[in-house]
Amino acid sequence: MKKNKRKLLSAIGMLTVSATMLVTSTFAWFTMNKRAKVENLSLKATVSSNLLISPDNSSDATYDKELKKNISALLAPSSTVNGTDYFYTLDAAADGHKAKGPNDEYPFLRYTETKSLDVLDTYAEKDKYDSVFNLNYGISTANPQEASEYKTAYGYVDYVMYLKATSTEENQKIVMNKCNLLYKGDVLEDKAWRAAVFVQETSAKTQPTSLGILVSIIAPAEAKNHNIGLAADSMLSIGTIQKESKEVIIDNAITSGNSKYYKVVVRVWIEGEDTTCTTEIYGNKTDKYTLDLEYIIDKETNGVTTIGSVKI
Repeated sequence: MKKNKRKLLSAIGMLTVSATMLVTSTFAWFTMNKRAKVENLSLKATVSSNLLISPDNSSDATYDKELKKNISALLAPSSTVNGTDYFYTLDAAADGHKAKGPNDEYPFLRYTETKSLDVLDTYAEKDKYDSVFNLNYGISTANPQEASEYKTAYGYVDYVMYLKATSTEENQKIVMNKCNLLYKGDVLEDKAWRAAVFVQETSAKTQPTSLGILVSIIAPAEAKNHNIGLAADSMLSIGTIQKESKEVIIDNAITSGNSKYYKVVVRVWIEGEDTTCTTEIYGNKTDKYTLDLEYIIDKETNGVTTIGSVKI
């Protein structure tokens, strides 16, 4: 009798452990049908004196003191160390981050936007996607132009903007001095958001097709990855996040008198290796995020080093 009782208690214990693992394994990277539908991820970017901003660089007439735009897209978790090579997994470990393989490696899947859409997904400002990524997350890519359906998922979205600077002093610098992300106007509690800022100097009426040079990868204050300072850097491993310079600096020193033009790309994604990338958080937050940027030109202002959450 006692022997049977011990067996029963042992079985109950094993069942409890199994149930716990099933619950915790849904924490990071989401489960197959959990998505972050980022509807109306609005951008508001402003500039100081001697700076102008534009959605393109077709002519000087497109420049103004403020830029606003909305992006609507399904974002599924991805991970990167450099903002250009992205990876993802559907196999999270019990503690949330990517499970190791039998040889102690981290077998990720590569996220690659190589397949063209049948039509331009104007809502997400995308003309390419990863069909396998969508298939693995159980998302249909039919009619991706239908905003109400959000049938195409992406590992990141890009905000492309151009700056025109006309310095009145020597050796001034241009910095992004504000990068705030808010949810429905309130302070953001989830920390899995990341932004990579790329900069490329260009000339008037020129719109480069290249991404530019990575200036910095920034995250919300107190953001934590399961492996501190590490994210996916290949199919089989994790590596150090390449934050490059600490501050988001567009140009360190510009000369007086001449106008200079810059293409700036702010690439935004949900970092799957972050400890707050959970179904509990992102399964319920689907829309009305605001990215609030500001650029300053002077000699003293420091560039931002983190994604803030100061209420507008």
